[in-house]
This record gives sequence, structure tokens and C-alpha cells, in this order.
Amino acid sequence: MKLILGTANASSLYSLNQSKKINKKNFINILNVAYKNKIKFFDTAPKYKNAEKIIGNLKYKDLNIISKISNIKKKELKKTMLNEFYKSKKKLKITKLYGLLIHDINFFKKRNTRKIVEILKEIKRNKLVNKIGFSVYEPNDVDFILKFIKPDIIQLPLSVLDRRFLSTKKIDKLKSLNIEVHVRSIFMKGLLLLDDNKKLRTLPNFKFVLEKYKNWCLKNKISRHQAAINFIKNVRNINGVVFGVDNTDQLTSIINSFKKKSSVFPKNIYLGIPKKHLDIRRWKI
Repeated sequence: MKLILGTANASSLYSLNQSKKINKKNFINILNVAYKNKIKFFDTAPKYKNAEKIIGNLKYKDLNIISKISNIKKKELKKTMLNEFYKSKKKLKITKLYGLLIHDINFFKKRNTRKIVEILKEIKRNKLVNKIGFSVYEPNDVDFILKFIKPDIIQLPLSVLDRRFLSTKKIDKLKSLNIEVHVRSIFMKGLLLLDDNKKLRTLPNFKFVLEKYKNWCLKNKISRHQAAINFIKNVRNINGVVFGVDNTDQLTSIINSFKKKSSVFPKNIYLGIPKKHLDIRRWKI
């Protein structure tokens, strides 16, 4: 299971625990500390503002970069997709990406789906990327994609509170098709670690289960972030974990937590949260 540093919070308030934006100097420090700890997979996107450019200016030449395409106009499909891809490639100063994903599954569903698949395959055929794939939010997104293509990578949300892709056995299905599974949102945008009651008031559907999770961790003498990581470590058929941090201390802590052998986590925590509330895109904070 490889660790993949996410860069969504490069120039914006992404994590619920962030009180201020990460400045460029601190972001570069995070990238350098990650590399020194043998994390050579970075997940980025044009939407993450300056992240691609900052990564491109790093001195390291053996990085494995995963970027995304989100700008897909209906009338100029190929032009807009290729323009965004080549802009990313230029900013990253890289000859070949490890992975190229469609960022927004809704664009894929609402545009000329077969044409998008053709363009992705063309980019891969031209040896500009090693692997192509999709970032998804719901289990039925996987079924939709597989009607048109067997991608190389699927990136999906998974956490101790969000087990939809486990309960529907989608991860096992992807593994059987030899598709790389990268999981993200393992801390649910920081929600699992949140103590700010003001922010919690905007997400009332999580109040009960978060209290239960917190109490379970206290009873079992384990930190909330370690329990969340232990859950991920015990899921079979995961190839990579995408995670973001706000500072180098968090990064070091997460790296150390993945190294620990402990397998303690709440196996039967309440999972009655309505599915619509598990989609972080819908959170109004």
C-alpha cells in the first residue's frame, strides 16, 4: 500500500481543521519532508491552484505524479481536455505522468462519454501517461465507468465512517479486474479529528456518530487518527492511500501511524448516516 500525498489544500482552506491557508514556503516544506520519508507519489490537479507549479519546481526527478482533468467543454471536448492536460504537464515539468484521472465524474456522465474515453486512451497510447482513470464518489459510479472502459486507476472515498465501497464489494470487484484502487478522504476532510463545535453544528448528521467514535477511541486508549488509519490498513485490495496534511508535524505523525502494527479500530461503529451526507462535495461549511 503506497502513501500518496494529496495537495488539495495547497492554496485553499480544504481541511476542516485548517485555521488559515498554507503558505508557499510551508507547502514546499511538506513536499520535501514527504520525499525524504520516501513518499514519491503526489496527487494534484489544476483546480488545486499553484500546486502543480510548485511540484514542478522541485529538484526531484523520480516523482510519480497523478493529476486530473476537470475542464471538459461539451462543444470543444478534445481541445479543452488536451489543453488542460498539456498545461498541467508543462507546469509539472514532467515528460510522463504516472496517472491521469477524470476529476469530476459528473462531467464524464453528462458529456460525450465514449469520446472522453477515446481521448484518455489516445493520451496513454502516446506514452504521455502510464495509467488513466477516474475519481469517483459513489459505488454506482464504478458500474457506470465499467460500461465504457476498464481503467487503470479508480480513486474513491473510504473511511471508518464511510464504508459504502466495502459494503457493496466494489473494491473487491476492482481488484478482480486488476484495477488500482486509491482511497482518499480517510479522515473525511478532517471531520474525524474535529473538536470545533461551531463547525460541527453545520454537520448535525454526524454529531452522534462522531461522539461515539471519540468515546470508543478514549476507551481503547488510541488516538482518533490512529484508529482511522488502522481501519484503512486492514482493508484488503487497496493499492494507495491519498492523504493531505496542514503541516510537517501532521505528515510525520501520519507516516509513523502507518508504520505501526496495531490493528485496533471500531469494527461495528454506527453506520446509519444517510448516503447523501457522506459526499463531502455537499457539505456547506
